[in-house]
Amino acid sequence: MSSARTLSAAAAAALSLTLSVPAVAAGLISDDVALINMRSGLSSAIAKATGDDDDRKHARAFARQLEEKLPIRAPDRATYARYPDDGGSAVQLFIIGVVPAQGLEQEDVFVCAEQGGRVRALLGVTKKGDVYPVHSWSGPRKAKTPNAFACDAFVTAKRDEMNERLASQRKPR
Repeated sequence: MSSARTLSAAAAAALSLTLSVPAVAAGLISDDVALINMRSGLSSAIAKATGDDDDRKHARAFARQLEEKLPIRAPDRATYARYPDDGGSAVQLFIIGVVPAQGLEQEDVFVCAEQGGRVRALLGVTKKGDVYPVHSWSGPRKAKTPNAFACDAFVTAKRDEMNERLASQRKPR
């Protein structure tokens, strides 16, 4: 009887570990407090960067788009979450974030907000939902042409960095 209990306890422990692995790997999306932190942090940071408190609603709409993308990450590449979906107009605030691929769930999400052909905010979001300014970017902060996106160079660079990390993780050794 004692060995049956030990076996049962071991099986329960193994099952518990198996079930907890996806939750740990899920990163930001698996933590309600982190999502609340992210929403609040993005809202505050973007409103501060643009100087327009009304932009909080755009930041919250972007956060919803991001939350929809996080659980359905692409298996083979980083993707984007954006608000508005169509890119909006040059005068409208446009927010885009680089969503890490499956396998990189613990990586930060990088966000760029632009308006009027200029980058207004470059932000990172940790798996705990903390939002921080990205000061290390030395690339362009203006659109190359009137119809181009000012955030293009930043999000392309962050996407490429993530894709390179993903490829190096999957490379046979």
